[in-house]
Amino acid sequence: MDRTVKASDDYTDKLFKVIPAEISGIFLIANGLAPWDQDAHDVMKWLILVGAFICLLYMKYIAEIRSWPQTLIISLIVFPLWSLAIIVHRVDEIYEYRYLVPVVAGAVTLFLPKIVPAEA
Repeated sequence: MDRTVKASDDYTDKLFKVIPAEISGIFLIANGLAPWDQDAHDVMKWLILVGAFICLLYMKYIAEIRSWPQTLIISLIVFPLWSLAIIVHRVDEIYEYRYLVPVVAGAVTLFLPKIVPAEA
């Protein structure tokens, strides 16, 4: 299936194409395996960084998305934001924003099909 967002796609098709379920699943597994001790926040920061890089490679070479703006928006903005929403209770630096981060991630996901530029 071509995952490049096209202008003719409806909202649901666009949303499905911009959420990399395979990478998200791997992140959830890694999150479950990460320790819950004091060093967990360092591990989680690395998981997000490595996950964003893997997301970038996956979208470009495996999903074969030809749109660089789509790939960059998802890999460098949406994936890290979504990851932070999942681990907000594990990272001390963002714990005070534990209610704000999921709301922002949800809003971005809601408006994502309108944000990602479509190919003609």
